[in-house]
Amino acid sequence: MVHPRELDIVVYGDHRRVYRPGDKVEGVVFFFPTTQQHIKSLALDFSGRCITKTTRPQYVRPSDGRPPILEGLKRLEAEATLFRFEQNLLVDSTITAKKHSWPFEFTFPSHTRDRYPKWADSSKFPKDVHQLPPSYHVYMDEPGREATITYAVTANVSYGRRQHKSDKATLHELKFFNDSNLRSHFIAPTPMPHVLKEQRWTSPALRPAKHTLKQKLEHVVTQNPNLRTPSISIVPTIYCPPSISPRQDIPLKVSLQHIRRRPAVDPEHIDCIFQSLNVSITTYNRTVCEGGIQDVTEQRRNCVTRRDINTSIPLDDSPFSIVSNLRLDDNAQCIASFATFTASRSYRLVIEMAVKCGPRTFIINSSTPLEILPSPSLSRPAAVAQPRESFEQLPAYEPRPALPSYTESTGSVATLGSLASSDDDSGSEEEDSLDDGVSTPLSPPITPDVDENDRGEWIREDKTAAV
Repeated sequence: MVHPRELDIVVYGDHRRVYRPGDKVEGVVFFFPTTQQHIKSLALDFSGRCITKTTRPQYVRPSDGRPPILEGLKRLEAEATLFRFEQNLLVDSTITAKKHSWPFEFTFPSHTRDRYPKWADSSKFPKDVHQLPPSYHVYMDEPGREATITYAVTANVSYGRRQHKSDKATLHELKFFNDSNLRSHFIAPTPMPHVLKEQRWTSPALRPAKHTLKQKLEHVVTQNPNLRTPSISIVPTIYCPPSISPRQDIPLKVSLQHIRRRPAVDPEHIDCIFQSLNVSITTYNRTVCEGGIQDVTEQRRNCVTRRDINTSIPLDDSPFSIVSNLRLDDNAQCIASFATFTASRSYRLVIEMAVKCGPRTFIINSSTPLEILPSPSLSRPAAVAQPRESFEQLPAYEPRPALPSYTESTGSVATLGSLASSDDDSGSEEEDSLDDGVSTPLSPPITPDVDENDRGEWIREDKTAAV
């Protein structure tokens, strides 16, 4: 028999459960000393922390005046407490050698508790109370640089000076997801206009006829605006949503406004052709450590790349859709945007497109902030299982007696996960499975005893059965 741990924490429910603001964290702390002991303190700690780590080259300057020599890497670390709740279970007590237990209950907050008035850059990292970030762990580009946001229940035992024993601690991590700004999947994102810089192309080729010598002299003397070199001026406007949820379509539009200047060029005589498009999303992970040292990682992922589109675009400032069926995938990399005391994650939507107006090709570049909202797939509350003891042994397994199967099938039958997609379903998306928070024990399959002769009769009658 394996002896149980001396100090243990059991949290009720599935260990894969994702907590949300307002959820209860319920469980029990077990302490099982092997002998009678004097305990200075036994405390329970429920907290959230953001830990950032980085490395920097460390140089040593020789005494003989030579250039500095690289000695190694200096490791820097910062720990910011998001919130902390403490509960004292024992204070200066003597306990016997048996199993002791204390139930506990905490409530997950939605915001941080304290300010962080240190060296963090307030433009990138908030210093005041803000929404709790999700559970998070990222490795930066260089070794030894990472950021971790953890939520955990920790039990600490201090024996004091009378006992020649080291203090003990045990930790139970919890996964957290902040759905305070969750938006319904059925609410479509609203594109917002972003007016870009005016682009102009001036060329004598836009004149209907070349100027005579008399017209050139008149333009020099009188500065007649009608004799200026004509130009094409456009003001692009990009329409994109400021925030998006996973599995939602991202509407992207563009409008081109022709600016008339003397001598005016009739926009109806200008062929404006939409040639190419490139859409990408850039992810920024920022961390700050001791002394205000910041690390930034940038990862860009292409979403749409199209060439030779050759579609006409009007020059009347009317929105024109440039992409369709662009949807944000719901996967492990799609983490909601957040910013906390020493770590942040943000996104930018980058659009590059080429538009040909007459003989001139204009390159339109746009980079706008994009807030990724929490995933709707995590919005369902997880069920809480019944409390369980920590040190109780599972009962011995006893196989159930074989039972005959009376199920007859009149059509095709398939278990979940083994159903193949038909031709009609080729365009549909596969739904992600979501755990409800209750783990169900699996039972071994039971196969009834079927005689070979009976099996042959079943097949001859064109019937199927689970045998």
